[in-house]
Amino acid sequence: MNSKKIVFFIKLFTYIFIILFIITFISNYFSDRVKTYIKQKATLESSMIIASAIEREVLSNIDLDNLIITVKSENENIDSIYINTYQVNNILALTTSSITSQLNNLENQDLEQLTLPLGIILSDVLFYDLGPEIKIKLYPVGAVKCDVKSVIEEYGINNSIFRLEIDVSVSFAVVVPLQREEIEVNTAIPVVVQIIQGEVPRFYFSSKDGKILP
Repeated sequence: MNSKKIVFFIKLFTYIFIILFIITFISNYFSDRVKTYIKQKATLESSMIIASAIEREVLSNIDLDNLIITVKSENENIDSIYINTYQVNNILALTTSSITSQLNNLENQDLEQLTLPLGIILSDVLFYDLGPEIKIKLYPVGAVKCDVKSVIEEYGINNSIFRLEIDVSVSFAVVVPLQREEIEVNTAIPVVVQIIQGEVPRFYFSSKDGKILP
């Protein structure tokens, strides 16, 4: 085999390799694996932005002493809990305003952590953090939805946990070259967590083989 044929086959294999590489790269770029990675990164980053805005501008301005009013019995057990509606409305207004202001600045921010490494397009195991990175753009879509919710859960024996939290829901557009996805991010930030103590029973019973035992 002369040198011309060797050069020809080398070029042929090189061209085939390049074509297959490009096809594989494009196919992986639009794969569900890459879309899932982008959504997870965007969800994490947007959740941190929302939580930071609430903790910095909302929680520090809440009057906790007047937010929750508890009524106790003669035995110092909590009989009922009242939530100050005026305070709740102020929390909702402040939360909506602070988050909206923060999100309006997203277009002018360079989110350093929000990137897609090119290596993960080829393999999420071998080349996870290798190669140059593609910036992932994040834009809010629609209005900020806020709500203050109260939750009561059983805790221990005859006790309950009362939790008051701020729930925020925001829709985002996640954009990379030739791709655009919309995600909805839901964030819950606890404001008050309180244990409601009930009377502890003086006797306990258990059932074994159909018989009730103390």
